[in-house]
Amino acid sequence: MNEEIYNWSLDIWNYLKHDQLPKDKMEARKTRSKASRYTIFEDQLYRRSTTGLLLRCVTNKVQINRILQEMHDGECGNHAGGRSLASRISRQGYYWPTLREDAITYVQRCDACQKHSSMVHRPSEPLHSVLVPWPFMRWGMDIVGKLPPAPGQKVYLLVLTDYFSKWIEAGAFSQVRDKEVISFIQKNIIYRFGVPAEIMCDNGSQFISDKTRTFCEKRGIKLITSTPRYPQSNGLAESSNKVIINSIRKRLKGAKGKWVEELPSVLWANRTTPRASTGQTPYSLVYGCEAVLPIEAQIPTARSRTYDQNAINLSYDLDALEEIREKALRTMAAQKGIVERHFNKKVKAKNFQVGDYVLRHVFQNTQEPNAGKLSIKWEGPYIISKVIGNGAYRLTLIIIGLWLLPELLEIDPPVNDQTEFPLAGSNPGTLHEQTSTLNTQRLCFSTIRPLLIGKRQRTNQFVWAWPCTSSVFSVSQGAQEISLFEEEVQIPSCISAFVTTASAESSYAPYDHPVTA
Repeated sequence: MNEEIYNWSLDIWNYLKHDQLPKDKMEARKTRSKASRYTIFEDQLYRRSTTGLLLRCVTNKVQINRILQEMHDGECGNHAGGRSLASRISRQGYYWPTLREDAITYVQRCDACQKHSSMVHRPSEPLHSVLVPWPFMRWGMDIVGKLPPAPGQKVYLLVLTDYFSKWIEAGAFSQVRDKEVISFIQKNIIYRFGVPAEIMCDNGSQFISDKTRTFCEKRGIKLITSTPRYPQSNGLAESSNKVIINSIRKRLKGAKGKWVEELPSVLWANRTTPRASTGQTPYSLVYGCEAVLPIEAQIPTARSRTYDQNAINLSYDLDALEEIREKALRTMAAQKGIVERHFNKKVKAKNFQVGDYVLRHVFQNTQEPNAGKLSIKWEGPYIISKVIGNGAYRLTLIIIGLWLLPELLEIDPPVNDQTEFPLAGSNPGTLHEQTSTLNTQRLCFSTIRPLLIGKRQRTNQFVWAWPCTSSVFSVSQGAQEISLFEEEVQIPSCISAFVTTASAESSYAPYDHPVTA
């Protein structure tokens, strides 16, 4: 044969062409049995299919890659799945023993297929519940809005929820800055319930500002921020938001701007309603007894009729308050255990290691401009530089050929093949500072020397990167997956030291090397 012949067809070719069998008896018997389905026509090996069609045996790696590329993403390709691609190649008259496996691998490594693949809506991490041992130790904080304008142009709600008792505090504001956040925590939390140990919030500028952090540090409050793009990590606050909005929505009719007037009664109703997670009302876990509701003034109950006796019983209830709270804690733990077992049945675990390449899910506000429904669903590649645990990873972004990406940084391109940047012996001060579109921070590269990390295989262009700070990312426990990514760049094993950090996201997907012909 004129082409390079691989081991899978060499014995069959020698038997059919030269009547030669392997010396090993078992191999000879195996070759004779296989050869019955093969034939040679015009110095080319063919295999008879089950339908009688002659399939050309492809025994050259270059030809295999060309067939896969043309059938999958060539002029007549439609980026079909692995099995469909294998079936199409077979119907076109080609065969090799690992056809289906190679087709599946090629599709898995296709850049376009990975970046446009659908999201798998299954949790990728087990549920990690938070159990707080006593009231007012930990609060969840969040902002609801914008709502219909109310008197005073109030359009936002600042909501804080106690993780133990589920007690909700909320206030209406026209704007929520760090000034309003500090004042609300001071008046509604600290002055009423004492200084909390922790406050859980998202990464809003009013929550993570220097003023808010300084306020919390002076009072010994640990400010915990949730993972960006993953509101489930502050799930209690999100749940409280839904409860408040649903209750207000049902009370209002035509005048939507009266939601501020309904807010106190909504909070009161929530505080006096038993919660399934604790088996108690938030009011009773805070004050040690049930609240007297307005209906009891109209239709007296046994408690309101025997006031003196109930005053004595109340003192007993206060003595038993600690026991009631312990019981509520056990109920809460049991309830969370039930939820975890049900949730974890759906988990499709994904474990990633340091050095793995991943794609990150593209959210609506990070889509390509003017792309609409044609926008990619995944972006990258990113590299995992640290495994934090519980589905949290530290990701870094490799910026390839920065002079070709003016939206990231404006720099002078190299004009020759020298390995110095941008010219041999030149001053790196020729780099220009420009606002990055990946985030709103200023990237000051004028004092940081870039590092040469490799070359592109096809264009032979040099690849440079700048070291910067890092961010924390988390795998979504509700829907998203992670995928591994590998660029067609010769990258050394120490690449993690030469990368620039990506902005935080919550979902990832595995990515492989694109196959090159």
